[in-house]
Amino acid sequence: MAPSAIYCTICESRIAVPSTRRTETHQQYCSNACRQRAYRRRQAATAPPAARPRQAGAAPLPLRLDKFIGRARELEHLRMLASKRLVTITGPPGAGKSRLVLRHVESPAADCAEAVWLDLEKPGNAERLPHVIGKALHAGAVTDEVCGGADADNAHALFAAVGGRRILLVLDNCEQVVERYARFLEALLINCPGLRILATSREAFRIPGETVLGLGPLSLPAATESTPKALLRSEAAQLFVERASSGNPNFVLSHANSAAVAELCVELDGLPLLIEFAAHWVGILTVTELLARLQQPTKVLTVGSRTASDRHSSFLSAFASSYDPLDAAEQAVFRRLSVLSGPFDLELATAVCDCAAFSTQRSTELLTRLCAKSLLVASVDSPHGAEFRQYRSVRRYAGELLEEAGEVEATWDRLVGRLVDLLRPVTERVTVPQALLTRLDRLHHHLLSAAEWTARADDARHVLLVAALTRPLRARGDDARIGQLGERALHMAASGTDHAVLLTEMAEAKRALGSVFDAMTYASRAVELTGDGAGVHGGQAIEGYAVRARALLALASCLRQIGHLAAARATARQALDIVTAHGTAPDEAACLEHLATTDMAAGDLTQATRIISGVLDSLPEHDRTATTRALDTATDIALAGGEFSRAAAYASESLRRLPEDPGLLHRPLGRLAAVTAKDGSELRAVRLAESARALRERGGVIEQEWLDGHVARQLRVLTERQDPAEVERARAVATGLSPRLARAFALGAPWPHETTEEPNSGVLSSRQVDIALFVAEGLTNSQIANRLGISARTVATHLARLRSDLDIESRAQVAAWARTTLRE
Repeated sequence: MAPSAIYCTICESRIAVPSTRRTETHQQYCSNACRQRAYRRRQAATAPPAARPRQAGAAPLPLRLDKFIGRARELEHLRMLASKRLVTITGPPGAGKSRLVLRHVESPAADCAEAVWLDLEKPGNAERLPHVIGKALHAGAVTDEVCGGADADNAHALFAAVGGRRILLVLDNCEQVVERYARFLEALLINCPGLRILATSREAFRIPGETVLGLGPLSLPAATESTPKALLRSEAAQLFVERASSGNPNFVLSHANSAAVAELCVELDGLPLLIEFAAHWVGILTVTELLARLQQPTKVLTVGSRTASDRHSSFLSAFASSYDPLDAAEQAVFRRLSVLSGPFDLELATAVCDCAAFSTQRSTELLTRLCAKSLLVASVDSPHGAEFRQYRSVRRYAGELLEEAGEVEATWDRLVGRLVDLLRPVTERVTVPQALLTRLDRLHHHLLSAAEWTARADDARHVLLVAALTRPLRARGDDARIGQLGERALHMAASGTDHAVLLTEMAEAKRALGSVFDAMTYASRAVELTGDGAGVHGGQAIEGYAVRARALLALASCLRQIGHLAAARATARQALDIVTAHGTAPDEAACLEHLATTDMAAGDLTQATRIISGVLDSLPEHDRTATTRALDTATDIALAGGEFSRAAAYASESLRRLPEDPGLLHRPLGRLAAVTAKDGSELRAVRLAESARALRERGGVIEQEWLDGHVARQLRVLTERQDPAEVERARAVATGLSPRLARAFALGAPWPHETTEEPNSGVLSSRQVDIALFVAEGLTNSQIANRLGISARTVATHLARLRSDLDIESRAQVAAWARTTLRE
């Protein structure tokens, strides 16, 4: 994946970094001044806090003897929220909520004259919260009733005790009281203006005026960070090394164990409590041995601190305290979601959790409640809509509960059944709809886990699942995995249709990845298996014309690639005859495109042009996938024939029709670059070529079409004769271009650094407009996040996209632009 534009983490100005230089650190600074500011912030965050003077009548703060690691951003966020009356820190079990609050309260940033700490996990505290608060504040006449006017009476009694004092009341582990005492806390805050409450909970109170700060995992090692020095840039690795070396002085982070430490931190989701549990085993087990045992965390992560509370004494206790209070429906959904190994949408969750028992509306409600209890992570920033996921450790715990409930077989069967239903269109059409291809890539994790389960269960549906997996695997260049999974699936008992589909998918994958002769072997087997479209395999008939037509087209592509053009044309003609009798217009167009490409390879450009022109005239306007494929083929034919104006027109039309997908836009962009080079506009051609390269890398595209190699060689020659500095500038800009801006430039918009007009606010989303206005008011990312109810990281992402889309370099320019443009 090509990196996006890089911005300074302090002042957020754009940093000019050559694309050939790979940065090794997560934090980048535009100047030494910003680097020094970042250093001072880290020092302030990690320095031991000054002891807060003990106030008369205040409950003492708990003391911790071990070292506090990381959380500099979260501490800064808490400091920015110091004026809020009620701040609730939520997060999954073991995220370190209590420790973060203690660190904040101990520091001067808490900005309070007096701090009172109440741990509601202690026996009796949760059941008698008003009385416990009143005792801590020396208030009399406080009852434990929570009905009628008791809330207001208790609040008035506490107000008499608090008076004009400025008190920070810390309520730790509030998930037990969020429903029972929400009204009381609201009345308390209304009646005691000098009181602020800082709470930790796995669930928010949902009180008006409450500010919720979601606490996620510690920062994790990047995939490229395998050396000890690089590894220690992540907070999770720092915590593991510190705790492991404290318990076992012989432990040293080295090149030999750094990769295992990085993987262990990822497996434990960066959750501090789980990392500390794992660190206790160092000295008894090596890190590699410990990593191997984490598949059963309830049997491994059992050693905690002797002085820890019951809930923090083991992995099982930490998660059971969140699972046990759930109602029966919530528990069922929580268990069943454990079969989903990656992000999932509402539709897939409903199917897995038994659509007969849970309607879509009911499923939405249950997922929302699990998210509110920090047992599920929701993402609303996905371009595909709302998505959910479970942390790995949470999913493993839920998986053990699923097994105890005896629901494993039924839940996996529902997942496999739903995936197979989604995949059936592969066998019903010669051309696979782009929407299905996009969804297959998003379902990659689920397809893989379902394929593994069906293989263990000797389930015939395994064959079709592996066939679907070949497409996302070939996009990732995983040739070995395709061969391994495919060969095993071909030996399983399944329908002849599914075997033919698998052979065809393997042929197309192998050809795209360069193994043409292996591809031809698979395609030949698929053609032989399908016979005349109604063949027999293992006693079962091959169903549908599309299976044989696709097998023939796969074989025709292989024959064309090795130069057997007459055989390729005859094979594609067979597919066309089948489709003409049974198929749809898009299927017929696919066969004609193959014939046109073969004629182009044979040098018969007149025949190729005639065929592809007929295809473009026959396709319906609404079928965007088939039309853009035909336009790409027409571009190649015109380019091969030297008709550059026509090639440019076809490529431009393809760009207009395609969605903003890097994996699709790169091809017409590259063709347009080749055409532009022929017209003599070499600088524009270089910029188009670099844009196409950046999108191709960002989209993870590996496969090659017939003319890709020829176009790539042309563009390479073009680039080599340009000024290297100019090429480097074009590459740096192209790397940060969004697909929308790259397409806009190809269709005539100025190159981003040549923009002379004021940016147009119409290209921004409503969320980006809101953020720009808040920046104009002087708010920080954390303050903006608090206003909009999103994370500071999401705000930073929106700002980066805003600057890239509008070609605005710094935060100050964003503010100036918003004041002059959005407020007119």
